[in-house]
Amino acid sequence: MKTTKIFATIAIAAISVSALAGCIQTPKVDEPRAILTSTPEPTETVEPVVGDINGDGKVSPYEDSLLSPTSYTLPDGTEIPLVEGEPVPEVVIAAVQTSVSVQGGTRSASDTAEEGSEKAYLALQAIEAEGKKLGTIIIPVFEGYDGMAGQWVWAVAGSALGTGNFVDKNEAIAAADAWVAPKNANSPGSYVVVVFSH
Repeated sequence: MKTTKIFATIAIAAISVSALAGCIQTPKVDEPRAILTSTPEPTETVEPVVGDINGDGKVSPYEDSLLSPTSYTLPDGTEIPLVEGEPVPEVVIAAVQTSVSVQGGTRSASDTAEEGSEKAYLALQAIEAEGKKLGTIIIPVFEGYDGMAGQWVWAVAGSALGTGNFVDKNEAIAAADAWVAPKNANSPGSYVVVVFSH
């Protein structure tokens, strides 16, 4: 009887194990999956904008004011290249002289003190405007009438005002060049001497 119970117990245990085995799933090995490849969308290459300091893709009026001009437009529309650190071309100097002469007017010995001052003011305004077009500071050497001395003299004006008056034009130019030289040594082309006759 004991033997029968043991065999019955073994039989039940075997059936249970078989039943459980049917419930347990054998893990499946994943089949290789196709790897999906996608072609990335081409990104638009954005060229940097010269003078765009804040990176917004455009040049604001303020940013534009910080740019050095790359050319000067003559009265006939011709564009003359300006190279930073290089001397201003003579044709441009001549155009600046003409522009200032037209805007400042012709000075004469018969001008009253008030007329002379007004013409000098207009000329200096024109010189400042021309300097902005060139991206430099113009140091003018002017010929003016000294009423007290009763003669025409040469003077250095603008930022170098106070250099003195000279009877000889070449001495005035030399004084202006001497004033400008050390400044241009540190920052080439920052200043240019331009001679203006009456």
